[in-house]
Amino acid sequence: YAGRLGTYKHYRFTNLEQRDGRAPQGPGISEFGLMRLGEKGADGFAASNEGTLQPCRAIDAVDGVLTVDGASMTLTLQHEPRSEYAMWYYTTFRVEGTESQDAVRFMLEGSHDPVADGWEKLGSSTHHYYYYVLFFKDGIADVPVTRGHDTIVDARMPLAHSFYYLWNTVPFYSLMICTCVVAGAGGNAKFLLVINMLVQAVQRMGYGVIA
Repeated sequence: YAGRLGTYKHYRFTNLEQRDGRAPQGPGISEFGLMRLGEKGADGFAASNEGTLQPCRAIDAVDGVLTVDGASMTLTLQHEPRSEYAMWYYTTFRVEGTESQDAVRFMLEGSHDPVADGWEKLGSSTHHYYYYVLFFKDGIADVPVTRGHDTIVDARMPLAHSFYYLWNTVPFYSLMICTCVVAGAGGNAKFLLVINMLVQAVQRMGYGVIA
């Protein structure tokens, strides 16, 4: 999704509902952490070109301290992040028989100073796009029952979604260009203007039905 994980000093995972439907007895995970695409070494260089295409655990977050408080687990980093994180992950419990305690509804928050600034919501178990706006829904996620399984949550907007509305704007702008060309050549552009308005009306109705 198109969330922004930012460069916070504190990140908090909160369990909203367990797999068995009961109120959370704890965070519902064994751990969580932050990731980037193609993590670089201390010298600022990537280990390989292939690595830039793969999600890697962020070097400046792996030494963070995890603390549990009720249904929340907080990751406190040792230093301010050098750049924004692109992804995060959570790991299910490693012990067999704990499947019912898994967090299936949850949220991720970040803060520079929890006392002074409070928390900003950065992620959720489910989400929804409306144009380029992201809404966190906090619905039930498809959490694997495999023990010790890492689930990676990509905070970047999917490339396919970036072109989702392109098909709808191409006819509009094409007609606009044709109208300008015809009008500039001294022709009668009234018919094209009417067609343009009709296309816009259909598009608006379509958007309303889909959204």
